[in-house]
Amino acid sequence: MAIDFYTALRSRARSQERGARLSGRSLTQAEAAAPYVALAETAGERLRAGKATELAERGQVAQERQFGDTLEAERTWRADQARMENERLAESKRAEEARMAIEQARLEEQKRATNMEVAAAQKAEKAAQTQQYVRTGAGALMGVYAGLKYGGEVGISNALLKGILGGVAGGSAGWAGML
Repeated sequence: MAIDFYTALRSRARSQERGARLSGRSLTQAEAAAPYVALAETAGERLRAGKATELAERGQVAQERQFGDTLEAERTWRADQARMENERLAESKRAEEARMAIEQARLEEQKRATNMEVAAAQKAEKAAQTQQYVRTGAGALMGVYAGLKYGGEVGISNALLKGILGGVAGGSAGWAGML
């Protein structure tokens, strides 16, 4: 398109010169310079338009760069926020696990102490029962001994006393098996 415009300006300048020669007069300086002035004005406009386009393109590039930087900064910020949130959640999880471990250890210790108390109570109860069996057995033996020694005097036969003694001895053996 630029070639067509320049060609049109040249042909206009030639036609003005031809017209002036045919009429026998010379071209005024303004007439001779008009096509070149138009050419210069057009070149200036084109230069200004080119500069404006170049500035607009630079502005567009700057905006795109700034937008890209903004997007990159936002992406980085979001990644940092996500990382910090993940760290917070991980720390919270570790704290909860530690709390649960402490609670589990406390419950285990309480269970162990309770089991020791129950075992001590059972041992004391068994010892008390054993003492009761021993006292009962000793009392029975004393009774049989007294019965053998003094049974004849009160009218208890020796056979009856021997039966009682056998029963006490069997019972004592049973009590010893329970111990």
